[in-house]
Amino acid sequence: MDAPQPEFYSEYETEVWMLFDCRAPGARNRLYRERRAWGPRATVENLGQGCAALMIRPGGARRLAK
Repeated sequence: MDAPQPEFYSEYETEVWMLFDCRAPGARNRLYRERRAWGPRATVENLGQGCAALMIRPGGARRLAK
């Protein structure tokens, strides 16, 4: 796999991904509790088969405020 081209990614950005198996008891509640805690800096993606990914962008709110 090739490294991303710098002209397309001029600024380094970090994301934290948390994967949830929502078929487990209480996992769906934990997913949405985490989502609410991070506010506008987090997004939930449904991966199908009862799995979801929570993507968190630390500092995302600071970027929106500029």
